[in-house]
Amino acid sequence: MIEFPPYRVDARSGRLWRGSQAVRLRPKAWELLRYLVERPGALVTKDELHAAIWGDTVVSDDTLSRTLAELRVALQDDARSPRIIETVHRRGFRFIAKVHGPPESDPAVAVSDAPARMPEAGTATLVGREAEMARLWGLFRQASAGQRQVVFVQGEAGIGKSALVEAFLDAVRASPQHALIGYGQCVEQHGEREPYMPVLEALERMSQGAVRDRLMATLRSTAPSWLAQMPSLQTQTDVERLRRGHSETTAQRMPREFAGLLEAISVERPVILVLEDLHWSDSGTVDLVSVLAQRPESARTMLIGTYRPAQVAALDHPTQQVLMHLRARRRIAEVNLEYLSRGGVATYLARRFRGSSVADELAAIVHAHTDGNPLFMVVLVDHLLARGWLVEREGTCRLTVPGSTIEQEVPADIRQLIEGQLCLLSQAERDVLEVASVAGRAFDVPAIAEGCGGALPEIDLLCDRLCRVQRWLRPAGTSTWPDGTLATRYMFGHPQYQLALYDRLPPGRRAALHQRIGECLEAGYATRTQEVSSELAWHFQGCHDQRRAIVYLEQAARRGDSQHALGDAVAYLEPALRLIADLPDTPERDRNELGLRQLYAVALSQSAGYAADALLKNLERAQDLCERLADPAALFDVHCGLVLLHSNGGELARAELVGERLSKLAEGLGPSAVLQSDFLRGGVAMWGGKLIAAESLLGGVLSSTASLEDGDRPYGVNPMVAARSFEGLRRWIVGDSAGASAVQEDALALSERSRRPFSVAHATTFSALLRAFEEDWAEAERLATLGIDLSTEYGFPRWRGTALAAHGRALVEQGHGNQGLAEIREGIDELGRAGMRLGNSLLFSLLAGACLRLKKLDEGLAATDAGLAHCRDTAERLFEAELWRLRGAFVEVGARRGKHARAGTIPEAEECFDRARALARAQGAHMLGQRVRPGNVGPAVRRASG
Repeated sequence: MIEFPPYRVDARSGRLWRGSQAVRLRPKAWELLRYLVERPGALVTKDELHAAIWGDTVVSDDTLSRTLAELRVALQDDARSPRIIETVHRRGFRFIAKVHGPPESDPAVAVSDAPARMPEAGTATLVGREAEMARLWGLFRQASAGQRQVVFVQGEAGIGKSALVEAFLDAVRASPQHALIGYGQCVEQHGEREPYMPVLEALERMSQGAVRDRLMATLRSTAPSWLAQMPSLQTQTDVERLRRGHSETTAQRMPREFAGLLEAISVERPVILVLEDLHWSDSGTVDLVSVLAQRPESARTMLIGTYRPAQVAALDHPTQQVLMHLRARRRIAEVNLEYLSRGGVATYLARRFRGSSVADELAAIVHAHTDGNPLFMVVLVDHLLARGWLVEREGTCRLTVPGSTIEQEVPADIRQLIEGQLCLLSQAERDVLEVASVAGRAFDVPAIAEGCGGALPEIDLLCDRLCRVQRWLRPAGTSTWPDGTLATRYMFGHPQYQLALYDRLPPGRRAALHQRIGECLEAGYATRTQEVSSELAWHFQGCHDQRRAIVYLEQAARRGDSQHALGDAVAYLEPALRLIADLPDTPERDRNELGLRQLYAVALSQSAGYAADALLKNLERAQDLCERLADPAALFDVHCGLVLLHSNGGELARAELVGERLSKLAEGLGPSAVLQSDFLRGGVAMWGGKLIAAESLLGGVLSSTASLEDGDRPYGVNPMVAARSFEGLRRWIVGDSAGASAVQEDALALSERSRRPFSVAHATTFSALLRAFEEDWAEAERLATLGIDLSTEYGFPRWRGTALAAHGRALVEQGHGNQGLAEIREGIDELGRAGMRLGNSLLFSLLAGACLRLKKLDEGLAATDAGLAHCRDTAERLFEAELWRLRGAFVEVGARRGKHARAGTIPEAEECFDRARALARAQGAHMLGQRVRPGNVGPAVRRASG
């Protein structure tokens, strides 16, 4: 229960109470109430409410207003003088009633009181964040007690996210807690991101303190894959051991190892891991955050991630999907930062100018010109001081010019404020900043010295001054280059600084700087260019050196693929393919393009789905290249991809034709190719209801002793895993339940040994379906949950959609009818959005079965009709008999009720049952035939008939 007297919200039963009386609410009003009451005191924007309550459904602000008005009527709350829900003009809403409960064990909503003697923050100019500091401190207390915390601090650029986190860390350092703190910064890399970069940065910083020996020992024993990513920390012994035992990372290995590392080092002291600016993070880091949030084990860990909601939404960044998923599962705490009030601005000025009083006029003007944005506020005050328009005289800090002068001279736009600040720098300082803007948000001094043509010590001093005096930059530690050079590292104090400086450079100078910095990095990292491959790609694209840019884009893509960061691999490969298209048409260019397209097909088929339009275009181009190069092995891979694309797109007949060509190609390529060909053709035959042909092909794969090199190429899933999953489904349909379970258990075990997420998701989802067929609903729910979680983390629409349908079907049978139906529909919709139609006969039968269980005859009949239409359109016959059986059940129920709008007749129902039996008999689908009971359609129909 969550109480705000005289009301109580019962989240389990979905009801609102006033005393002993239930208050009726429509579903959307209930969802709105629950969302707000679980975030007491927080500003919730309209966009956030639209996403949380209506999801992908497009509704107007009027819909939200009407729902809110309905809720206020139910709560007897007045919008003009609110007691419960406050409207924040043009920005959103806030739940202002005092809330009691739920218990603090729920990290999504718990707000612990700060300790009576919480240390003062070390940042004197942090103002207006007392509640947020108390919130962070309370969550840290819970983490210190063993209840892991994942906290997202959100707000727009310049709102003070970093300042809040830094002040909190200062407070922790000053406390007796002795927490171990790791800090990593995500930096904008123009769509091409190094996997796990901020996490690796945090680990390197943690390893430089007094706990270095302990941390290094734990890294070696618990997280060798992470140690392998940090050459600067490795000893020669480490290098040799890692080369022998950890030459490549495996599926889920790095997230699992990192989780184990944090849990191990947090035994002795609490651990705080800060990841700044997640809106620029790589997808691997986002996946890692999701894994840490969902670990069930106790741990004295607190992960704090900062991000900008607007940037996440504009970029469609994976952080957005992970946040929605974790919110729904109540696995995170959130801290939302708002603009400072006029009083907050006055407090900032008073603290900044200690010992002087601040004129009210100054606070009013600063607030008016910045709207309380902390970054704008600081920049504006700096600018006023530099111009001499703000002075301290006789103990008072006041303006020397009228407000109208400031209005004309200082624009509101921060980019123009930055230009004004830039004019106050020396030419040497401006040169350093301009070169640094080309290097990126964070940079090493040797690269800047090369770009400036200056001496290293001189450039280092200038950067230090820009940190300490001008505050354009801030220290970011050190880095060791492969040649042993110890490089000081800096980063811009705010990304807007870097962007404004970069945009003002003439194109010619910008390109020249990109070339000089890129060549400097290339020479410095000559033996380890993969470590800076994304930076090198960025620089060589900037100077229009296409050949070198392509080399480093491919390098970065392969690194992302090896770390299962498929979205990052795609982001590197797309510009590489655009660049290579402009090179002269030669066999060497064709060979290089084919290699890129093969890698692109693997990453895209998993991340976008086998039926994606971009995948078809890629395969068609790859096929043309194969024929030009006379490369039968590569052509075989292309045909494998085409079989999957056509079958998943609902074109089984076309897939069968391509499969025949695939079989002929395989004959000249050896046993491994024959094995892959038979697996794909067996899957097509099975979905087409050709169970005898499927048995021959899949049985040959399972009994073969041929080995497969790189078994998950060229289509993402290990064919031995997929063949077992298909064979398990086939065996169940023909009536061999025990054999189906045995072969599916083999598929699960093999997928776990393969350690590739896509294969594990495939086997787990098929296992959930099999358990649903066996009506082992609890186990089906458990397995489907694993499939959903894994597919959500890595971005696999193929398996997430199917696992959602299986999970929903299990929920319906366990008493959660509406939620279950919604999940089945969501699963079908997700697959439809990705263009994947294979398996719809099964999914519509799951939906129809759920509707029969819930007596929803109209929707159930519509589901069977849609499923049978799919069978006719696609030649997918595997579950056609099951759809006719269900249709007969619905018709019979309607006939018995008589008055139903879709009422049929008993003879019509029997005709459906006859067709179901005939189809099952013709296919050899004995299990489906047994489900059609002559004269008795089973308990489900009796229940639906009332």
